Amino acid sequence: MRFLPFILMMAALFGLARPAAAASEELTESRRVIERAAVTVERMKLNESYKGDVEPQLKKARAVLIVPSMVKAGFILGGEYGNGALLVRDASGGFGEPAFYKVMTGSVGFQAGIQDAEVLFLIMTDKALNAILENRFKGGAEVSVAVVRGAGIEASTTSNVGADVLAFSLTVGLFAGGSLEGAVIESRTSWNNHYYGSVEANPRTILFERRFTSSDSARLRQLLVQ
Repeated sequence: MRFLPFILMMAALFGLARPAAAASEELTESRRVIERAAVTVERMKLNESYKGDVEPQLKKARAVLIVPSMVKAGFILGGEYGNGALLVRDASGGFGEPAFYKVMTGSVGFQAGIQDAEVLFLIMTDKALNAILENRFKGGAEVSVAVVRGAGIEASTTSNVGADVLAFSLTVGLFAGGSLEGAVIESRTSWNNHYYGSVEANPRTILFERRFTSSDSARLRQLLVQ
């Protein structure tokens, strides 16, 4: 029994260490998403279709959600998952600081293969942006999503006119079937808190009240307006 106080002390210390480790890991992952998002934008700019298809739409977009790794796999039952950064256009025409989101979707039907895609979601309407901010975004339900697929950027902009969200992707691998219809976009609350170092960091205080800043995102924001 004489070891009981020592055991209790160690258990308490271990309990405190685990949340601290989780916070550090989430901070590292959120910074990595920002770095990789910048690389995704750079890669898209190198694509021969960027100037004609993506850039004109980006200039009109209300906001942009960049998912540098959207992993999709399945056979019959499939699904997609990725973490991304959402940036909203400001009054000057540039983009403000990012807030973190996760994108999830599941699908049923014939599909095969595995895919790791870099996806640029252009949020074209206030309706779509508000749905994201209120954590009630579901593609195909309240908002329309026009998905651009293929090895490279192949935009059919005439058929995408009026869509609330345009999704452009740089795809690695193979995937047949399925769709981003039904995609759910949700805020990553803890990532926002740890990235900006405050429990008050949420999508509204970050994206609209502009209460937080980070030098980590400077390169990404600059790439979006160059």
